[in-house]
Amino acid sequence: MLSQSLVANTRAHYRLLIGPHQTRGRWGGLAGALLYAAHRYDQVLSVSIDAPLLPTDLLTVLEPAPSYLALQPVIGLWPVSAIDTIQTILRGNGKQSMQSLAFDVGARLIEGIDRIPNVNTRDDLKDLRRLLCE
Repeated sequence: MLSQSLVANTRAHYRLLIGPHQTRGRWGGLAGALLYAAHRYDQVLSVSIDAPLLPTDLLTVLEPAPSYLALQPVIGLWPVSAIDTIQTILRGNGKQSMQSLAFDVGARLIEGIDRIPNVNTRDDLKDLRRLLCE
């Protein structure tokens, strides 16, 4: 349910929750979101900040947690209990990949979703504009 999910797309807001020594890339943001959510929500929907066009039914497709998209594993639905695994990764004691996290928490791999456009360069932005104008 959307009412039980926290959508997090930035790591800066959560830096205070997990400490500056633990803000390593996607792990810091996801760890912060899960720590924040732990007493308020059941799960966190993680999305890539460079993926501006998300399917409108994304949460429905990903439920129940844990699950992630095959083509973009950073987009996933994670139970707050995944924080233990992520903290292990942050301490340098785990493999640093989203697929490894997914395996460790028993996440379902969601296939059948077309690649979601990423916007990282000016050319990517031009491609996105063309796509939106079609």
